Amino acid sequence: MRLLVLIVTLVVNFASSVRAEIRTITATGEYRMGDNDTRTDAKRLALQDAKRLALERAGTYLESITEVKQFQLTRDEVRQYTAGMVQVIEQATRSLMQGETMVVRVDVTCRVNAADVRDQIKQLRGNEMVKADLLRAQQESERLQQENQELRQQLASAKSKTEIEVLQQQRREVLTNLDITSQSAVNAVKDGLDAPPPYRYGFEHMPPDWWVDTKIVKEGRQLFMGSMNADINCARCHGNDGKPLQAGARDFRDPNRMKYFSDSYLYWRVSEGISNTKMRAYKAKLSKEDRWKLVAFLREFSLKGKKWDPIKEAWVPVEAVWSKATMQKLHKDRGLVLQSNGDFEGAVTEFRMALSLNPDDAELHRNLGKALQDKGDLDDAIVEYRMALSLNPNDAEVHSNLGKALQNKGSLEGAIEEFRTALRLDPNDAKIHGNLGSALQDHGDLDGAITAFRTSLEFGQDDVAIHNNLGLALQEKGDFGGAIAEFRRALQLNPTDEVIQKNLGATLQERGDLIHAVPKPARREITGKDGAPMVLVPDGDFLYAHTKYRESVDAFYMDKYEVTTTRYAAFLQVTSREKPKSWNDVNRVSDRERPVIGVDWNDADAYCRYYGKRLPTEQEWEKAARGTDGREYPWGNEEPKRSLANYNWDGNRSWKGYLTLGSVESYEAGKSPYGLYNMAGNVAEWTSSDYDSSSSLKVLRGGSWHDRALNMRSSDRDWLTPSLRSNYVGFRCAQDAR
Repeated sequence: MRLLVLIVTLVVNFASSVRAEIRTITATGEYRMGDNDTRTDAKRLALQDAKRLALERAGTYLESITEVKQFQLTRDEVRQYTAGMVQVIEQATRSLMQGETMVVRVDVTCRVNAADVRDQIKQLRGNEMVKADLLRAQQESERLQQENQELRQQLASAKSKTEIEVLQQQRREVLTNLDITSQSAVNAVKDGLDAPPPYRYGFEHMPPDWWVDTKIVKEGRQLFMGSMNADINCARCHGNDGKPLQAGARDFRDPNRMKYFSDSYLYWRVSEGISNTKMRAYKAKLSKEDRWKLVAFLREFSLKGKKWDPIKEAWVPVEAVWSKATMQKLHKDRGLVLQSNGDFEGAVTEFRMALSLNPDDAELHRNLGKALQDKGDLDDAIVEYRMALSLNPNDAEVHSNLGKALQNKGSLEGAIEEFRTALRLDPNDAKIHGNLGSALQDHGDLDGAITAFRTSLEFGQDDVAIHNNLGLALQEKGDFGGAIAEFRRALQLNPTDEVIQKNLGATLQERGDLIHAVPKPARREITGKDGAPMVLVPDGDFLYAHTKYRESVDAFYMDKYEVTTTRYAAFLQVTSREKPKSWNDVNRVSDRERPVIGVDWNDADAYCRYYGKRLPTEQEWEKAARGTDGREYPWGNEEPKRSLANYNWDGNRSWKGYLTLGSVESYEAGKSPYGLYNMAGNVAEWTSSDYDSSSSLKVLRGGSWHDRALNMRSSDRDWLTPSLRSNYVGFRCAQDAR
């Protein structure tokens, strides 16, 4: 048995940037796989050590900075702050064969901004709660690192299959807890810096009468304990008494900690969870009322008898009487939440109630005007905007909103005047320039409209409507070349807009370009020669890889589904290719719509070529999976769950035959933006791309039933030797769009 050897090399490049205080640290973790290692574990081990060493080097750098030295921190304190402040980013995974040993390397980087770190330490060093959290995180990390080393040694000498599987699972749990502990340090710093909840949650507050409602608190306790909803059991991690049982869980019994968190903050965390921890988002599983009940109970551990005052921004006794300003803020905040959720009628009611408490609040009149405008009540919206301007005549946003309302009413001269007033107050607002251009265009001033549209684009408003409207104005002025360029740019941003397609066709025809005036558009869906439906992925830029830089591909078609056992069986009947691994286990009836597995790269390539198709490049695969907006997963940015993908959600899944796989038409909610199924999970998919230039490995994309949630990201890259057949690898084909 080969010895398990861990070697981590560190390369530090103090790269000078525009600001001399910024340093970039690059670490490479290298893991040599032994007989009892899995590829996934090897990557995690290399990544974990690379992160640890990168943070150590970052701490050493910070110790050398004069501004940090003046705080007179111990070395351990600097390391603790570093763990919470410096973000380490995984860059790439590489692999190569050295003799008979597979070596996995993971690169990470972190950027250290000395000025930011200095300011954050200055803000945090008096916060005893943050210090205690960071110390606990450091101690837990050191304990887990030691446990990981012991398991490594035990695993290297393990003999029986059962012993190996038990030790592998124990090591995975340790690695997971290391990730949780690392995130807890980051969360401690974020909390200490008083990071507010997102905008839409910052306006949410507990219904006033719930603070003293014992029935609400009782139901919140039932939710916390898991007796009302089997999927919700906070006590598993936080303990029945609010004392944490697992790494990373908050101690709700500590009033010195809890007093810093508003009711909005707690509601946000209950709703959205905390990324990279076991704290999951409950907004899909609990109603808004139930989430507030949970918050009401959480308060009981350390803040019993208190309520949050949004004006004082502090917990006050429940018997304290709220001021008029507090009640006004509650109505205003509730109105903003209702407005953001599309309930304009409810928002209007809340804003009117807030105004009844303070009629001279210009911002409230502006909010009410916008809600009325969104509701379609233009006359009342105009009244409110004018009232807001009488109280604050220098509000550019109100002038712009009033201009839009007047334009929609047909009062173009009044609209143009308001837009121009808004631009005198805020001359760099791209949106207002676009609004002015639209009003001038409606008024017949094409030259003025063209100037306004171009100014809007110069200021960064790369908007479909602006390009289309500019194209129409240029067309009417006889500038067909300019109009065609604008329509084409609009179609790059929205390739399926039929109105813009017609505008482009009409302009080409008017210019005399009859060949291209009515182009035959690529069909959105075709049927491949193997009978499989294929979906069009249009050409153009998209955000690619973890770093989300711009990449571009030509238009192509991609199989809507993974290649099934049925289609592959038909291929085998007309070729002499070797049967896939585990092919004899396939039930021709129950498994007919499941993806074929056990095919190597050459099998997949031969299948695609036989039917006039090909394997996709990894760039094509990623665009088909995540679209153009840089989303993390095919379905969006929501973390994976069992209704979205077939993946190793609990870390304990093993191959149990073809029933381990889902139908290729399953997981409707997990489709990609182009309607492709199972682009995350089920089976990992071969691509035509090489993993790196130094080996013959081929890129796998999409993750599989065997992979964890992290591997469901559309940007995640994996690899496999082309000649290997696996029960977690399948494929789908691509085809050029001609």
